[in-house]
Amino acid sequence: MKCLAFDTSGELCSIALLVDGEILVREEVVGNRHTERLLPLLAELCAEAGLTSSQLDGVAFGAGPGAFTGVRIAASAAHGIALAHDLPVVAVSSLAALALGGWRHTRIPRQLATLDARRGELYWGLYRVDPITELVHEVSADKVGAPDTIKIPPEFDPWAALGRGWEAHAAALTSRLSPLAVDIGQCRFPHATEVAHLGAAKLLTGHGTAPEMALPIYLRAPV
Repeated sequence: MKCLAFDTSGELCSIALLVDGEILVREEVVGNRHTERLLPLLAELCAEAGLTSSQLDGVAFGAGPGAFTGVRIAASAAHGIALAHDLPVVAVSSLAALALGGWRHTRIPRQLATLDARRGELYWGLYRVDPITELVHEVSADKVGAPDTIKIPPEFDPWAALGRGWEAHAAALTSRLSPLAVDIGQCRFPHATEVAHLGAAKLLTGHGTAPEMALPIYLRAPV
């Protein structure tokens, strides 16, 4: 399985290439300069792997939620490569990818993944990671809202909390949701490594789609 993956839903420009279980990665914190850095990083990655886009089995992208422009950039890159080479595409929730990264760092299966949505709100989702397969299962659908909209099922404990949403709203969230295992140091952004893992799992089970069916996740109207 050769799966190319992108995530540009935040300040991190992240590209990963999963080749038969081995992962190659290029990442830079670029702010809003994704369009400048995405293609050069992709060229570096393909050169290191000795692959061309035509040799891929599929493409996955972090579909959001996140910065609208960044989400569109990842979707456009994935769609363009897929259309050029007749490849299937998988749209992966950026919060699901963040949750998988959180599991890999904390080894706590239940993850509250958050990203800063600005306007006093955050994107958030509750996920359970299978420790054996590292597949990510949705406990609640991704949402956008103020910190007081987050509700964690009391029967599922413990939880780990991570991401830029927690970082941006630490005071409000800590007062409502403590005690949680909070770790944002290594888990601030979604990474293409986890997008590739989740995307490849979908491709292997025949769940890739045509590019026009793999849509971004905005949660609120793009501006």
